[in-house]
Amino acid sequence: MVGGMVAAVTDASDTPSEHSSSGSDGDFGALITLGYPGPAFRPIPRFTIDVPSSWAVTEFPGAIFIMGPAEDTEDWSNVMLTHQRVLRDTALEKVARDSWDNLVAENPDVDLKDERLVRFQAVHYVRELEFPPLGDAPPVSRLDSFVFGPVGDHATVDLFHFTWLNPAPLGRHFKPLYVKILSSFRFIDIDPDDESE
Repeated sequence: MVGGMVAAVTDASDTPSEHSSSGSDGDFGALITLGYPGPAFRPIPRFTIDVPSSWAVTEFPGAIFIMGPAEDTEDWSNVMLTHQRVLRDTALEKVARDSWDNLVAENPDVDLKDERLVRFQAVHYVRELEFPPLGDAPPVSRLDSFVFGPVGDHATVDLFHFTWLNPAPLGRHFKPLYVKILSSFRFIDIDPDDESE
């Protein structure tokens, strides 16, 4: 391991300690126990979303979930939702610009089809693009949607990112369904007069 970290790890029970629940640890003060979720470690906002009954929903590395038709056919479609926290003053325009720059850097031939701001419960930045075909495979359509979670009294804000993928020739077939699913995405336990912008 880096820096011999493994060799440096010992069993805590074998390590002398002067820690006490009422004592002090030098200049650091007493240790306190925090739990998750809690005021110091807030969870992601709760939400609901409508899913086609014939689709499968599962966990996926780096994502909250991934879903799509349960049967493996050529008419495939994947919808993935990821989450991160960004600084409170981050604007959707910056999110859009930075994500587009990253896409172009990785895929110079990507083709932007459309982009717009759409209000459902909150304002989404929605971008439609197309990747060129690889070999005999058809081009792939991708629909990105970025939306902020409810804004509270925190240094950061929750950013949710939907990624929708399907063969480009099936874009018209899936797009109305995507819009319906996206419009159903709603945060729970927020004041209707204080919905995220």
